Amino acid sequence: MIHNFKELLILINHCENQINDIQSDIKYAEWKSDYKRIAQLEAELLLLRIRILEYISAYKTRIKNNYLETRIFGSKLRVLENHYQILNVSYERNNLLR
Repeated sequence: MIHNFKELLILINHCENQINDIQSDIKYAEWKSDYKRIAQLEAELLLLRIRILEYISAYKTRIKNNYLETRIFGSKLRVLENHYQILNVSYERNNLLR
């Protein structure tokens, strides 16, 4: 359970670090022409991005009944949510180009 906004940012940062590692592994697999590994890594990448959106929505539902936290962090959560939804849409577009 996510208790505060700082914990949410830590979880998102951890997932971002994993995403960066997976992206470098994808580049290496492309260099090696290991297409099975590329497909596996891209699935993991998509799961991490979905996990980030789930963390944001879980925190959003947790603070829904708390007026003060909603006023303080509501706009920040919308910005985070929009940022990661845009990333997912652009990732899906790039995936179709392959």
